[in-house]
Amino acid sequence: MADTFLGIPGPPPLSPGGGDLLSKILQVGIDVSLRKATVALLDSSGLFLEKPFEIPNTLLGAQQLEERLLSLLKAGGFQGLRLGMEATHFYGFHLAEHFTASPLFLPWHPLVYPINAKRIHDFKGAFPERDKTDLRDAEVIAEFLHFGRLPAPYEGQARWLPLQRLVRYRYHLVHTLQRETQYFLCLLFLQFPGWVQNKPLGRLGASARALLTELTPDELIEMPLEELASFIAQAGKRRSPIRKPWRRRFSRQRGSPTASVRGWRNPSSSSWPASSVICWP
Repeated sequence: MADTFLGIPGPPPLSPGGGDLLSKILQVGIDVSLRKATVALLDSSGLFLEKPFEIPNTLLGAQQLEERLLSLLKAGGFQGLRLGMEATHFYGFHLAEHFTASPLFLPWHPLVYPINAKRIHDFKGAFPERDKTDLRDAEVIAEFLHFGRLPAPYEGQARWLPLQRLVRYRYHLVHTLQRETQYFLCLLFLQFPGWVQNKPLGRLGASARALLTELTPDELIEMPLEELASFIAQAGKRRSPIRKPWRRRFSRQRGSPTASVRGWRNPSSSSWPASSVICWP
């Protein structure tokens, strides 16, 4: 007999293999898409209670499914509720949040399982071939719940979702900028291989964009050092210090530091010229 807490029966006992002992669990397989969700209902004996049906993937659809499940749970004397759906994009996010947080299902201790689509596909291979339909997929998900070996149940994320999305979006932006910078440098190398080989651009910041858009290669080569330094400082809002490798290069250079910078802007003959006329097919 399951323990009770505040008048609510506790969860049914679990067997070592993950199955429930002497309990009636309603298994709900949900195949979610952008506009709709297909639902299949399976009892503990492995029999489908009715034909799969569809609901809209909206709040109204979730409420309709909620009412339908409540009537089945009460009429069938079920002791637990499992809902499974493929982890496909974010299509099932709202349904998972709704049924995890719904107070109406507390007596049945609902567990929502987002299942990897590959596991569903491999599990489907154990059955005879059938047509690929959403109705059939919902039944397979319900049968997967029935056989156990389930992943960790879903936990509500509404509280942390804004922070999670913000961090992941910033991560996405950083990698996107890095990828686009490398793509741009590849194109720049076709016209100015010598310049790219000397790595004058660490990233496409304000100073780098100003150098590439406001000055021509000839202007960049002929511009006095002091004027170039003033231009870079103004473009970068005076947040463009010379990197340490260049400082060491200046300290080792004998004679005027202008010669070192001219060497950067006019690479030696050992590398490709700054503006190459060679074109590869």
